Amino acid sequence: MPYNKKELDKFKQTIIEGIAIGKSLKSILDNDKKLPSRPTVYTWLNEDSSKYDKEFFNNYVRAREDSADIDAEKIQELAENTLNGTYDPSAARIALDAYKWAAGKKKPTKYGDRQIQDVNIKSEQPLFPDVSTNDSSK
Repeated sequence: MPYNKKELDKFKQTIIEGIAIGKSLKSILDNDKKLPSRPTVYTWLNEDSSKYDKEFFNNYVRAREDSADIDAEKIQELAENTLNGTYDPSAARIALDAYKWAAGKKKPTKYGDRQIQDVNIKSEQPLFPDVSTNDSSK
């Protein structure tokens, strides 16, 4: 079903807002039957598609990264509720691990496990001396 520009802009805004608050694309589309299908949304995100929308793509990526902060807040809330006895620690650990994994994938520079270190070595001495010359006089 073709949509007019105003409808498309509203649909895209609804999707971006949902993603930014931590909802999955599936849950957003499943809960609002007026929204386009998942494959349609993917065409807006696919650079090779004629329906690619760069602004939507950039907003979608930013919203996914922002949702990592929501995951981190959920981790904090789960931890507090587990400590005060609201949740079973074993069950909470599974949820905590899932939120931690998701946050690390969505915003790896802030929540990822991997750390990157840049090292600059400035020396007049070569890092690896030339051992190819063989002094056979000894």
